[in-house]
Amino acid sequence: MWARGLRTDDVDTAGPVDDAVTMTPSSTVAVDRAATPASTGSATYFVGPFIDAMFLGGFSVLFFVYIRFGIVFLDHNSGAEDATFLGNSAARWALMAFWILNWPHFAATSYRLYRSRETTSQFPITAWVVPVVVGLGVVGSLASPSGFAPWFVKAFFIWSPYHFSGQTIGLTLLYARRSGFEVTPLLRSSLTWFVYATCLEFQARIEIPGVDLTFFDVVMPSIGLPLWVLTVTNWAVIGLGCVLAVALIDALRRSAVPMPVIFLVPALAQLVWFNLSVGTWRTDSYFEFVNLFHSVQYLFIAWFLQMRERQIRTGRQGSWLMLVRESAVWGLGIFLIGAFMFRWSGQLISSVTAVSFGVAIAVMTAAFQLHHFFVDGVIWKLRDPKVRGALSTTLGELTGRRSAGSVG
Repeated sequence: MWARGLRTDDVDTAGPVDDAVTMTPSSTVAVDRAATPASTGSATYFVGPFIDAMFLGGFSVLFFVYIRFGIVFLDHNSGAEDATFLGNSAARWALMAFWILNWPHFAATSYRLYRSRETTSQFPITAWVVPVVVGLGVVGSLASPSGFAPWFVKAFFIWSPYHFSGQTIGLTLLYARRSGFEVTPLLRSSLTWFVYATCLEFQARIEIPGVDLTFFDVVMPSIGLPLWVLTVTNWAVIGLGCVLAVALIDALRRSAVPMPVIFLVPALAQLVWFNLSVGTWRTDSYFEFVNLFHSVQYLFIAWFLQMRERQIRTGRQGSWLMLVRESAVWGLGIFLIGAFMFRWSGQLISSVTAVSFGVAIAVMTAAFQLHHFFVDGVIWKLRDPKVRGALSTTLGELTGRRSAGSVG
């Protein structure tokens, strides 16, 4: 069900404020604001304000508005949402998109860790110990499909929204860093609390009695939270949203650099994904695509990082030809790896064991995602100069021309 994102905690601070960025509910990009003053002149955007905003969640917000108010609204009184727009085909369309977006985004993380001896030796515990621990979970789940497996899958379900939230915060602070916009301690804290509140409200919503927690052939246990917990978390989102607005106004008054509009996009997108689309304006057909929107965010940043690091390693001048060739190789690789991780591995296991395909695919999905969360927690740290430099690039730099992205 869930995916992962970019996160940032753990940071070497060069100033009084710890601007660690949590870019994922599992990945980590530490943002050292003091090391990136507005005077650096680096472009705010990888491509430009509109394109970047669309990839970071803008498209998902517009898509939600279109489905909920432009299409579903026409048939709202009938209560037959599935009769409109995507209908019963939503899951099928989403599954097809999973092949080309969601699964490759997990594969991109694994490739980044295991691509060389240098990277695995940099993070030996994550590279070699974590897979063993997760592997034991797989063995236990396959040996006990109705006993251990539900709890193993449950672990990934609980961790996933946290992972999304980390990516949301990380991307927000990354763009603040690139623009030179000063994130005050109050703004950073209020942003963090608000984003994680949306995550907790979603978690509370799926843990109240009566919610179906079936994942393929695995039925997960429910915590069975009382309804008042959902009410409390709902009001927490509203209250912390107001605090965030006040903190943002305060930061705008203090910062010498204008706030880039994209600063608000990731948090707005998460609010739609976890709260509006499943609560106030429930739209089930839209929710099928939430993991894909998260993956698009991730792949957008991961692609720039991969292309820039490749350019540096080869020492070649940037060009469109180089970019297309390297993108094709990288894209095909993570597509095939992703297909094995989330489809073919389950088929293989079910063919050689007595476990059903539904159980096998649920267990392997949980395993690869849990591993993904751990890996994301180490490979995105900005205190690594290679990561920090690559995440300052632009499309213009990759194609051998000056960036067209604005600095504001």
